[in-house]
Amino acid sequence: MMKTKSLCIFLAMTMLFSLLFLPGINADEEDIPTIFIGNEAWYKHSILPLITMEGEHLVPISVLTSFDCLSLSFKTEYDCYLIERDDGRFISVCSKNGRYLSHDGTRGDIAIHASENELYISALTASQILGIGFENAVFYEKDVVRFYLDEELQPLEILIDYYVTLADNYVGSAGVGGVAIRRDVFSFFSDVSSMSRAEVAAFVNVASEQGISMTFAISEKFISDSKNIPIILNMAAAGHTFAIKTDQTSDKSYIDQVRSANEKLYSLAKRKTLLVLSSGSKNELRSLGFILLNDSYRLSNIGSASTVNFNINDTVFFDKINVENITKFKEIIAEAKTSGKNVTAINALVGN
Repeated sequence: MMKTKSLCIFLAMTMLFSLLFLPGINADEEDIPTIFIGNEAWYKHSILPLITMEGEHLVPISVLTSFDCLSLSFKTEYDCYLIERDDGRFISVCSKNGRYLSHDGTRGDIAIHASENELYISALTASQILGIGFENAVFYEKDVVRFYLDEELQPLEILIDYYVTLADNYVGSAGVGGVAIRRDVFSFFSDVSSMSRAEVAAFVNVASEQGISMTFAISEKFISDSKNIPIILNMAAAGHTFAIKTDQTSDKSYIDQVRSANEKLYSLAKRKTLLVLSSGSKNELRSLGFILLNDSYRLSNIGSASTVNFNINDTVFFDKINVENITKFKEIIAEAKTSGKNVTAINALVGN
């Protein structure tokens, strides 16, 4: 009874304080997407980045299927990939000898590279044959390419600056060869999709008072409620990151929920996330480039801050808002900082 009463007082008091803006963390200038589709980074850029071989820009063959007008299939009997456009244009690429055939009967060589996960092909050759706009540039000593159709395009330098700014706020980088580099960080994340607005506001204020950023899982239903928009924008402004929480009761598939929620998140905060909190088909989500959060290490199950091994555990799931958990939350933050950890949100793009 006393704990419930204390929590009510706590919630009432924290609602009196406005959100504090958190200082940015220095960006790793190389942590930028290398493949863009129109005005957005390709969603798998962190696990399948652009590669350059002998001056030729090569991209994963599935990149081009980001356009609704293109489809991809594989012809087993010929060991050929076929990319078709809805207007009849196509390119067929043999994965064994790097030869191609186009819709007008042209045959020739095309630069390819067989990676562990996917065939890479020449971005320029494919785009020219299929009639897809293509451009390339260099930013922060990294090659960047973009594919596009007829649309209003933002200059690439503006998009790159946006992603560099995003990296300033979130710790973690894609590192060399797309392998994530773990820095000395410790993170808290929580599912706020079913909390009341008063609880969420109080939660965010506690994080701000502690001078940290967190990761908040939100569902498609939560982000679709117009009353939650100010909360989401305040979270984004304070440097917090987001994960998408899937709902088992939804009529939509897990994949559709994540994609829909991401579109809504982008329209609000001009950012997307690869982080997902889901009980759904985890292998399918991972195959699409999403990063699954593990909520098994729960704050409620932690006895005290002294029992946390910061060399083994780098994330804690804040599962319940109550006075006891808030106290442990503050104590763990203090202990983590003493152990030399930077307590911050999980990187929404690479999960580190």
